[in-house]
Amino acid sequence: MRLFLASQDFGNHADRLRELVGENRKVLVIFNQRDYETPETRKEVVERKRQLFTENGFEFSELDLRDYFGKKESLAKFIDEYRPGLIAATGGNTYLLKSAYNQSGFAEILAKDLADDKYVYSGHSAGAMAVTPDYNFYARGDFPNQVTEIYGLEPDWEGLKLVEEYIIPHVDTDWHGEISEERIGQLEKAGKPFVALRDSDVYVIDGERKEVLK
Repeated sequence: MRLFLASQDFGNHADRLRELVGENRKVLVIFNQRDYETPETRKEVVERKRQLFTENGFEFSELDLRDYFGKKESLAKFIDEYRPGLIAATGGNTYLLKSAYNQSGFAEILAKDLADDKYVYSGHSAGAMAVTPDYNFYARGDFPNQVTEIYGLEPDWEGLKLVEEYIIPHVDTDWHGEISEERIGQLEKAGKPFVALRDSDVYVIDGERKEVLK
């Protein structure tokens, strides 16, 4: 399993992501964590990230999981035929993202594909938080009620459980640092393992090897 978990975009380590991915630079990028945005704003976000990935040497395509709600087999077939070297999820609402993963079947597809080492999964902020054991420490700042507002469903508090640690992004930032410190305090009180990331940092898992890049 290969994971590249960041606080913001690629942190200061886009070179490590390219190394982790290897020669297949085809990337599918998921933005369903931004489904609360207006279509116009969401499109602007997609275009900014398209430029970011392209400038860093990746062949960008958006994967909108709404197209596959209730169509797990079709999604699995599409991913197999597209053969990405990387599937990435950006920032937004972790609860919305997990709901989209559930409704499309991507949660199960991802777990199997990563176990088979078919591609790298990268995520920053919500995209990284999604892989953790659960979302019990993320409610402040991530608005679980948006799942009901946007999809008409109850939020899922269970994480993808791909890592045992909780990811805390945006440490020491002006706009999110207070929330990050509150989450860290809650995790320390509960005795839970966590990885706190500044926006320059990345947590990389490559098979049995784990490292935090500062």
